[in-house]
Amino acid sequence: MACSISAVRGTEKYGINPESVRSCCLTDLSLDLQYKLSWLLLTDDSLILLSSDKVQPSMDFSSHTLPDVSDDCHIKAFPLKRCSKLYCEPMVASVLVVAEIDGVATVLAASSNANAEQIHSFIDAFNQAAQSGAESNESVLSENIREAKKPAINKISKPSSKLQLIKSKGSIFFRLLGFFKPYKLHMLFTVLCFVATGLISIITPYLNGSVLYGEVLNGAQIGKYAVTNKALLALLAVALTMLGIKVANQAFNFLHSIIVAKFVPFVIRDVKSKVFDSMSKLSIRFYQNRETGTLMTRVINDAQEVTYLFIDHLPAVLVDLVTVSAAMVIMFVLNWKLALLAICLIPAPAVVTMVIIPLLWTAHGRKHRALRNLNSQINDNLTGARVVRAFGSQEGEKQRFTHANTKVGDNEVEIGTIESKLHAFYTAAKEIIVMAIYAVGAYMILGGNLNIDYAMLITFMGYIGMLTGPVDTISRFVRQWVSCMNCAGRIFEIIDAEPDVVDAENPVHLTKIKGDVALEDVCFSYEMGKEVLKDVSLSVKSGEMLGLVGQSGAGKSTILNLISRLYDVDKGRVLIDGIDIRDISIKDLHGLISMVSQETYIFMGTVAENIAYTRPNASREDIVNAAVAAAAHDFIMKLPDGYDTVIGSTGHALSGGERQRISIARAILADPKILILDEATASVDTETEIKIQLALEELIKGRTTIVVAHRLSTLRGASHIAVIENGRITERGSHEELMKQKGTYYRLATIQIKALSKGGIIE
Repeated sequence: MACSISAVRGTEKYGINPESVRSCCLTDLSLDLQYKLSWLLLTDDSLILLSSDKVQPSMDFSSHTLPDVSDDCHIKAFPLKRCSKLYCEPMVASVLVVAEIDGVATVLAASSNANAEQIHSFIDAFNQAAQSGAESNESVLSENIREAKKPAINKISKPSSKLQLIKSKGSIFFRLLGFFKPYKLHMLFTVLCFVATGLISIITPYLNGSVLYGEVLNGAQIGKYAVTNKALLALLAVALTMLGIKVANQAFNFLHSIIVAKFVPFVIRDVKSKVFDSMSKLSIRFYQNRETGTLMTRVINDAQEVTYLFIDHLPAVLVDLVTVSAAMVIMFVLNWKLALLAICLIPAPAVVTMVIIPLLWTAHGRKHRALRNLNSQINDNLTGARVVRAFGSQEGEKQRFTHANTKVGDNEVEIGTIESKLHAFYTAAKEIIVMAIYAVGAYMILGGNLNIDYAMLITFMGYIGMLTGPVDTISRFVRQWVSCMNCAGRIFEIIDAEPDVVDAENPVHLTKIKGDVALEDVCFSYEMGKEVLKDVSLSVKSGEMLGLVGQSGAGKSTILNLISRLYDVDKGRVLIDGIDIRDISIKDLHGLISMVSQETYIFMGTVAENIAYTRPNASREDIVNAAVAAAAHDFIMKLPDGYDTVIGSTGHALSGGERQRISIARAILADPKILILDEATASVDTETEIKIQLALEELIKGRTTIVVAHRLSTLRGASHIAVIENGRITERGSHEELMKQKGTYYRLATIQIKALSKGGIIE
């Protein structure tokens, strides 16, 4: 954003001339996600960061102006000649501002998405200045928050406009309404029910005041009705009319409830499906640093929370809007002076609401983070139950849970306190309005004002009740609206997130391939500045077997992930049949490659369903053949129901080796042209490994096989073996050739032979 001098007031005390500031933006989060303000300034020769230590209780997300620079800031200045690029890295609930300084990526600040538009405008201004070659000789006051090399190809340096912005809570609300578009007819009938209910309610105060008291009861008292039966008849008519109104009101409410029950659950289903579908399209990198409990909360709890607003609160508010509008018109018709007094007293609750909403918004955000931590703590404790008990750490886990649970409780108390204050003020405002109208109305009657009598005052107070009654509804709606928008914001952050690995604009569709695989000068890092692979080049021809050897963390599994395109390379190319895999349709690519990882996963279902995961329509004969090839058939037949035995999280327990063989059978049934085995035999005993190897000798014929194994005996049949150390290939050749070189491979093989000899496995 273009920055005026007035937008950066307070910089003089840090030696920064406001007139030299070409662009500026505000960030509102610290790196530990507390609300702290930071100012990014772009001058003619420097990039400047002013960071405040003061924790803010809340943020005013509706403001589009920069606050004055505070008195407690730390200053960091970076000359433009040392800054080659500034970019924004999107997270799920925030964004990181990263600068490339002297070729090293430095995380400068974090911010909520509320400031994303300002940040991207600032980044555009900075990059234009950097490209123009601005220079400075000023000293550098730098302290890197996080050092890392930025990937050579940075596909997330600037998110698409779709991700950039949920500009306000109002826009989130209207995006939620978009989920109701398929149910327009239901919505129309619901609105009609609202209008009908509101209009019917308008009649009640008139019947109670002007008709019942002013005509029937008052008329009987002064002898207006000569015959008592006539008065009774009038009273009965009024009573029946009021009963009819109540019945009609309840009928429309009942009809509204039925309509809502018939379509709102489907709306929530659509929200959950949209979130789950978006998550399924995101790359593996998205899940790498995110906890399972957090993501489950977004799919289930947040989506469910959104329903409460539309089912319980929004309909009531819509009814009240219709009722209040009609009531105000009638009140002006009855007595414009009293009506004007009532309206003048109403803005006070609205002002308080605008003050309370930012506090509630911040409190709900803190509650979500605390609840997220609690869910993650529960998930860790349940999934790691065996480790917890093996080390006797139950008491420590209990303390961790108590700490996380206490934080959730504290946040609940904070929210409850704010909501109680809001409710108390609404109630007080309502009572003040009622008492003021009573007092003024009574004074007008006692003063002999001919435009008002007791009956009219009672009627007017009935409409005042209709005016103040919605105050309670609005109070509840505000509280639920803040919670709902908080949840919806997190939902849309997932929906709007863009995957790192995407199809090319015009992808190449392949149904058959030869199976030639090559890596050319590949560099890759999971985190900025921590390169896992460095200029790796290797190739394997169709039908050949490539073995990858190296210590843990050398980069073997990373190569497999890149060939499967679970990640994209930072530099270089991965080729299949000479085609860059980034140009191949992802769906086609994954249909041609099968991977058996050392991290096996068994889905909830039968053994047959798990084996046929990639081919749900496979015949039982094909499933059995795959199991036989994976040396799994014998133990499967010993299970209670054979291939129909339910396994998985709550099914029959399998050993590590059994789970691995199920996973291998799954890959065999897929019949891939390229087979990837990442420590596929790591969890099986030596006897089973020999059986699997015999099966694999038949399986690998005619297909390209890439194998990672710590047991070097597994690689004896490999056409080529590559030794990887610290992300680089240091040795190549067949088993015999590498043994003759007496390098790293020879050393590893010798160590294993000695270990097996001592164990009596080989002589």
